Amino acid sequence: MAGKKMDNRIAYGVAIGLGINTNGMKPYEVWQAIVDKQGVSVEQAMKKAFRGVLVKQVKEIARKKQVLNNTKSTVRKGTSKDEFFGIEYKGIKGADAIEKLLHEKQGHVKNAFVRKELGGIDLVWGDRHGGLLHMITKRDKLYAQGKGTIKGLDMARKLPEIIEKGKFGIDDVGKLNISYDNYRVGINYAYYDESVNWVVTAMEILE
Repeated sequence: MAGKKMDNRIAYGVAIGLGINTNGMKPYEVWQAIVDKQGVSVEQAMKKAFRGVLVKQVKEIARKKQVLNNTKSTVRKGTSKDEFFGIEYKGIKGADAIEKLLHEKQGHVKNAFVRKELGGIDLVWGDRHGGLLHMITKRDKLYAQGKGTIKGLDMARKLPEIIEKGKFGIDDVGKLNISYDNYRVGINYAYYDESVNWVVTAMEILE
C-alpha cells in the first residue's frame, strides 16, 4: 500500500511540474497525461518520475527499514535477496540471457535488457511465485485451461522483442509496463546491492 501511495504522489508532483492540471484526475489518468502531454517524451517523463524522485525516495525508505542490509533484505516475505536472485551470469544479453536461465534454472542476468528511458532491466529465474519461472508456469497453466494459443517457453522467448520494440504504459495503480504485438511485460523496481534495479516481473497476452 505504501508503494502505491508513493507512486501516486510522484505522479501528481511530476504532472504539476509539467504544467498539467490534475484536478479531478485519477492516478492512472495522471500517469497517462504525463506520457501523452505534447512536447514531453516518454523518456523525459520516465526519467523525472522513476529514475529521479522515485528511486531516491525508495532508496531512502529502504535504508530506514534496513532492507538493504544483506542479512535482512527480502524480495518477498520468507525469501531472502540472495535466495531469489541467486548467482549472477555476466556477459549475456537479450535472447542469450533467457536461454542461459532456461538452461541453468537458477540465478539472474543483470541488465539483460536495456531501454534508454530506464537503463538496464534485469531478468531473474526466481521461483514459482516470481521471476521467469513464475511467468512460464503461469502461462502453461492458462494454456492447459484453453486460454491463449502459446505456451510458457515460447512466450518467454518473445521478451527481447517486446522490450526492445514495445511502448511504455502505466496501469491503473501506477505500475510500468511495455506492450507490443498483443503482449504486455510488467517491470518493477527491486532492491539489489544497495541500489534500485528494474526487473521483469510479469508477462501476459492482451485480449
